Amino acid sequence: MRTRPAKEDDLKGQLFEPLFKEPNDKASQDILRKIAAGASIRTWDKGSSVLFEDDPGDFLFILLEGEAKVVLEPESGREELILAILKPGAVVGELSPLDAAPRSASVITLKQSEFLRIPGLLFLEAVRAKPELALTVIRHIGQALRNTNERLRTVSNYEADGQAVRGLFLFSEKREERSSEVVLTGCPPILQIAQMLGCRRETVSTAISELEKGNYLKTVRAGHSLKQVTLTKKAVNTYLKGLHAPMP
Repeated sequence: MRTRPAKEDDLKGQLFEPLFKEPNDKASQDILRKIAAGASIRTWDKGSSVLFEDDPGDFLFILLEGEAKVVLEPESGREELILAILKPGAVVGELSPLDAAPRSASVITLKQSEFLRIPGLLFLEAVRAKPELALTVIRHIGQALRNTNERLRTVSNYEADGQAVRGLFLFSEKREERSSEVVLTGCPPILQIAQMLGCRRETVSTAISELEKGNYLKTVRAGHSLKQVTLTKKAVNTYLKGLHAPMP
Protein backbone atom coordinates (compact mmCIF):
# COMPACT_ATOMS: atom_id res chain seq x y z
CA MET A 1 0.00 0.00 0.00
CA ARG A 2 1.18 3.52 -0.83
CA THR A 3 -0.17 6.66 0.84
CA ARG A 4 -0.12 10.36 -0.02
CA PRO A 5 -1.95 13.42 1.35
CA ALA A 6 -5.30 14.27 -0.24
CA LYS A 7 -6.04 17.47 -2.15
CA GLU A 8 -9.34 19.27 -2.64
CA ASP A 9 -9.42 18.12 -6.27
CA ASP A 10 -9.51 14.50 -5.03
CA LEU A 11 -12.89 15.22 -3.45
CA LYS A 12 -14.66 15.93 -6.73
CA GLY A 13 -17.29 13.24 -7.31
CA GLN A 14 -20.89 12.31 -6.67
CA LEU A 15 -20.61 12.24 -2.87
CA PHE A 16 -19.25 15.77 -2.69
CA GLU A 17 -21.40 17.40 -5.41
CA PRO A 18 -23.36 19.43 -2.82
CA LEU A 19 -20.13 21.19 -1.85
CA PHE A 20 -19.42 22.30 -5.42
CA LYS A 21 -22.88 23.61 -6.38
CA GLU A 22 -22.13 27.11 -5.10
CA PRO A 23 -18.45 27.92 -5.77
CA ASN A 24 -18.59 31.07 -3.61
CA ASP A 25 -20.20 29.33 -0.63
CA LYS A 26 -17.58 29.90 2.09
CA ALA A 27 -19.05 27.23 4.40
CA SER A 28 -18.72 24.58 1.67
CA GLN A 29 -15.18 25.69 0.86
CA ASP A 30 -14.24 25.40 4.52
CA ILE A 31 -15.69 21.87 4.69
CA LEU A 32 -13.76 20.84 1.58
CA ARG A 33 -10.50 22.18 2.98
CA LYS A 34 -11.06 20.45 6.31
CA ILE A 35 -11.91 17.08 4.73
CA ALA A 36 -8.92 17.31 2.37
CA ALA A 37 -6.61 18.13 5.27
CA GLY A 38 -7.75 15.06 7.22
CA ALA A 39 -8.07 12.64 4.28
CA SER A 40 -5.44 10.63 2.43
CA ILE A 41 -5.04 8.77 -0.85
CA ARG A 42 -4.17 5.09 -0.57
CA THR A 43 -3.15 2.87 -3.47
CA TRP A 44 -3.28 -0.93 -3.40
CA ASP A 45 -2.02 -3.46 -5.96
CA LYS A 46 -4.34 -6.01 -7.58
CA GLY A 47 -5.55 -8.69 -5.15
CA SER A 48 -5.02 -6.59 -2.02
CA SER A 49 -7.42 -6.60 0.94
CA VAL A 50 -8.60 -3.05 1.59
CA LEU A 51 -11.23 -3.67 4.28
CA PHE A 52 -11.79 -6.72 6.46
CA GLU A 53 -15.12 -8.08 7.67
CA ASP A 54 -15.68 -7.50 11.43
CA ASP A 55 -12.94 -4.86 11.69
CA PRO A 56 -13.78 -1.57 13.45
CA GLY A 57 -15.11 1.00 11.01
CA ASP A 58 -13.90 4.48 11.81
CA PHE A 59 -13.43 5.69 8.22
CA LEU A 60 -14.96 5.40 4.76
CA PHE A 61 -13.44 5.03 1.32
CA ILE A 62 -14.23 6.43 -2.12
CA LEU A 63 -12.78 4.52 -5.08
CA LEU A 64 -11.00 7.02 -7.32
CA GLU A 65 -9.34 4.66 -9.81
CA GLY A 66 -9.38 0.91 -10.45
CA GLU A 67 -11.89 -1.78 -9.54
CA ALA A 68 -12.66 -3.80 -6.40
CA LYS A 69 -15.14 -6.34 -5.09
CA VAL A 70 -17.15 -6.38 -1.87
CA VAL A 71 -17.28 -9.94 -0.51
CA LEU A 72 -18.52 -12.01 2.40
CA GLU A 73 -15.74 -14.23 3.71
CA PRO A 74 -16.51 -17.86 2.72
CA GLU A 75 -16.78 -20.79 5.06
CA SER A 76 -14.15 -23.47 4.58
CA GLY A 77 -14.57 -25.24 1.24
CA ARG A 78 -17.16 -22.79 -0.13
CA GLU A 79 -16.96 -20.07 -2.78
CA GLU A 80 -16.87 -16.45 -1.68
CA LEU A 81 -20.05 -14.45 -2.20
CA ILE A 82 -19.57 -11.19 -4.08
CA LEU A 83 -21.96 -8.47 -2.93
CA ALA A 84 -20.88 -5.78 -5.39
CA ILE A 85 -18.26 -4.77 -7.94
CA LEU A 86 -16.97 -1.28 -7.23
CA LYS A 87 -16.16 1.18 -10.02
CA PRO A 88 -14.60 4.66 -9.72
CA GLY A 89 -16.85 6.97 -7.72
CA ALA A 90 -18.21 4.18 -5.50
CA VAL A 91 -18.48 4.84 -1.77
CA VAL A 92 -17.60 1.91 0.49
CA GLY A 93 -17.51 1.45 4.25
CA GLU A 94 -19.98 4.28 4.84
CA LEU A 95 -22.24 2.29 7.18
CA SER A 96 -19.76 1.73 10.01
CA PRO A 97 -19.09 5.45 10.70
CA LEU A 98 -22.87 5.99 10.75
CA ASP A 99 -23.82 3.19 13.17
CA ALA A 100 -20.46 2.52 14.89
CA ALA A 101 -20.78 -1.21 14.08
CA PRO A 102 -17.97 -3.44 12.75
CA ARG A 103 -17.48 -3.88 9.01
CA SER A 104 -20.13 -6.14 7.48
CA ALA A 105 -18.02 -7.26 4.48
CA SER A 106 -14.51 -7.26 3.06
CA VAL A 107 -13.16 -5.34 0.05
CA ILE A 108 -10.51 -6.78 -2.30
CA THR A 109 -9.02 -5.03 -5.32
CA LEU A 110 -9.50 -6.52 -8.80
CA LYS A 111 -7.03 -4.06 -10.34
CA GLN A 112 -4.50 -1.64 -8.94
CA SER A 113 -6.83 0.76 -7.18
CA GLU A 114 -6.68 4.20 -5.59
CA PHE A 115 -9.00 5.11 -2.70
CA LEU A 116 -9.75 8.34 -0.89
CA ARG A 117 -9.77 7.59 2.86
CA ILE A 118 -11.91 9.91 5.01
CA PRO A 119 -12.02 9.61 8.82
CA GLY A 120 -15.56 8.81 9.96
CA LEU A 121 -15.76 11.54 12.59
CA LEU A 122 -14.61 14.12 10.07
CA PHE A 123 -17.27 13.03 7.59
CA LEU A 124 -20.01 13.10 10.24
CA GLU A 125 -18.93 16.60 11.19
CA ALA A 126 -19.21 17.63 7.53
CA VAL A 127 -22.70 16.07 7.31
CA ARG A 128 -23.87 18.08 10.31
CA ALA A 129 -22.61 21.26 8.67
CA LYS A 130 -23.94 20.36 5.20
CA PRO A 131 -26.98 18.01 5.48
CA GLU A 132 -27.11 17.64 1.69
CA LEU A 133 -24.17 15.25 2.04
CA ALA A 134 -26.38 12.92 4.07
CA LEU A 135 -28.96 12.84 1.28
CA THR A 136 -26.29 11.72 -1.17
CA VAL A 137 -25.27 8.89 1.17
CA ILE A 138 -28.92 7.88 1.66
CA ARG A 139 -29.44 7.68 -2.11
CA HIS A 140 -26.30 5.55 -2.42
CA ILE A 141 -27.49 3.16 0.32
CA GLY A 142 -30.98 3.07 -1.21
CA GLN A 143 -29.66 2.04 -4.62
CA ALA A 144 -27.51 -0.68 -3.04
CA LEU A 145 -30.55 -1.97 -1.13
CA ARG A 146 -32.71 -2.06 -4.27
CA ASN A 147 -30.00 -3.99 -6.13
CA THR A 148 -29.74 -6.44 -3.22
CA ASN A 149 -33.53 -6.95 -3.22
CA GLU A 150 -33.54 -7.72 -6.94
CA ARG A 151 -30.66 -10.15 -6.55
CA LEU A 152 -32.48 -11.97 -3.71
CA ARG A 153 -35.62 -12.09 -5.87
CA THR A 154 -33.56 -13.55 -8.71
CA VAL A 155 -31.94 -16.24 -6.55
CA SER A 156 -35.13 -17.26 -4.76
CA ASN A 157 -37.65 -17.15 -7.64
CA TYR A 158 -35.72 -18.34 -10.71
CA GLU A 159 -33.89 -21.42 -11.93
CA ALA A 160 -30.44 -21.28 -13.56
CA ASP A 161 -31.71 -19.86 -16.88
CA GLY A 162 -33.58 -16.98 -15.24
CA GLN A 163 -30.74 -16.31 -12.83
CA ALA A 164 -28.30 -16.05 -15.74
CA VAL A 165 -30.46 -13.59 -17.71
CA ARG A 166 -31.31 -11.43 -14.72
CA GLY A 167 -27.75 -11.63 -13.40
CA LEU A 168 -26.37 -10.37 -16.73
CA PHE A 169 -28.89 -7.51 -16.62
CA LEU A 170 -28.30 -6.57 -12.98
CA PHE A 171 -24.50 -6.70 -13.06
CA SER A 172 -23.82 -5.09 -16.46
CA GLU A 173 -22.34 -1.59 -16.53
CA LYS A 174 -24.50 -0.26 -19.37
CA ARG A 175 -27.99 -1.20 -20.57
CA GLU A 176 -29.44 0.09 -23.82
CA GLU A 177 -32.94 -0.59 -25.15
CA ARG A 178 -33.08 -1.22 -28.90
CA SER A 179 -36.55 -1.90 -30.25
CA SER A 180 -37.75 -4.90 -28.21
CA GLU A 181 -34.23 -6.01 -27.21
CA VAL A 182 -31.86 -4.91 -24.45
CA VAL A 183 -28.13 -4.66 -25.21
CA LEU A 184 -25.77 -5.10 -22.26
CA THR A 185 -22.12 -4.07 -22.15
CA GLY A 186 -19.57 -4.20 -19.37
CA CYS A 187 -20.75 -7.59 -18.09
CA PRO A 188 -18.58 -9.18 -15.38
CA PRO A 189 -16.75 -12.44 -16.12
CA ILE A 190 -18.93 -15.53 -15.79
CA LEU A 191 -17.11 -16.53 -12.58
CA GLN A 192 -18.00 -13.20 -10.96
CA ILE A 193 -21.64 -13.51 -12.05
CA ALA A 194 -21.76 -16.95 -10.44
CA GLN A 195 -20.20 -15.64 -7.23
CA MET A 196 -22.72 -12.79 -7.13
CA LEU A 197 -25.58 -15.28 -7.48
CA GLY A 198 -24.11 -17.82 -5.06
CA CYS A 199 -23.77 -20.65 -7.59
CA ARG A 200 -21.04 -22.42 -9.57
CA ARG A 201 -19.40 -21.01 -12.70
CA GLU A 202 -20.35 -24.15 -14.66
CA THR A 203 -24.01 -23.54 -13.83
CA VAL A 204 -23.99 -20.03 -15.29
CA SER A 205 -21.86 -21.00 -18.29
CA THR A 206 -24.15 -23.90 -19.19
CA ALA A 207 -27.25 -21.75 -18.73
CA ILE A 208 -25.89 -19.05 -21.07
CA SER A 209 -25.10 -21.65 -23.75
CA GLU A 210 -28.62 -23.10 -23.51
CA LEU A 211 -30.15 -19.62 -23.64
CA GLU A 212 -28.17 -18.87 -26.81
CA LYS A 213 -29.48 -22.05 -28.41
CA GLY A 214 -33.03 -21.10 -27.44
CA ASN A 215 -32.70 -17.60 -28.95
CA TYR A 216 -33.09 -15.90 -25.56
CA LEU A 217 -29.81 -14.06 -25.93
CA LYS A 218 -26.93 -13.39 -28.31
CA THR A 219 -23.37 -12.83 -27.13
CA VAL A 220 -20.19 -11.26 -28.46
CA ARG A 221 -17.29 -12.95 -26.70
CA ALA A 222 -13.60 -12.16 -26.26
CA GLY A 223 -11.96 -15.24 -24.81
CA HIS A 224 -13.77 -16.03 -21.55
CA SER A 225 -15.36 -12.59 -21.22
CA LEU A 226 -18.65 -11.32 -22.62
CA LYS A 227 -18.05 -8.09 -24.53
CA GLN A 228 -21.74 -7.65 -25.34
CA VAL A 229 -24.95 -9.51 -24.57
CA THR A 230 -28.23 -8.89 -26.39
CA LEU A 231 -31.34 -10.01 -24.52
CA THR A 232 -33.99 -10.78 -27.14
CA LYS A 233 -37.68 -9.97 -26.83
CA LYS A 234 -38.18 -13.57 -25.73
CA ALA A 235 -35.80 -13.14 -22.79
CA VAL A 236 -37.17 -9.72 -21.84
CA ASN A 237 -40.76 -11.01 -21.75
CA THR A 238 -39.86 -14.20 -19.91
CA TYR A 239 -37.37 -13.04 -17.29
CA LEU A 240 -37.33 -9.25 -16.90
CA LYS A 241 -40.97 -8.40 -16.24
CA GLY A 242 -41.34 -6.50 -13.00
CA LEU A 243 -37.61 -5.88 -12.65
CA HIS A 244 -37.07 -2.52 -10.97
CA ALA A 245 -33.30 -2.35 -10.65
CA PRO A 246 -31.85 1.18 -10.87
CA MET A 247 -29.86 1.80 -14.03
CA PRO A 248 -26.06 2.10 -13.59
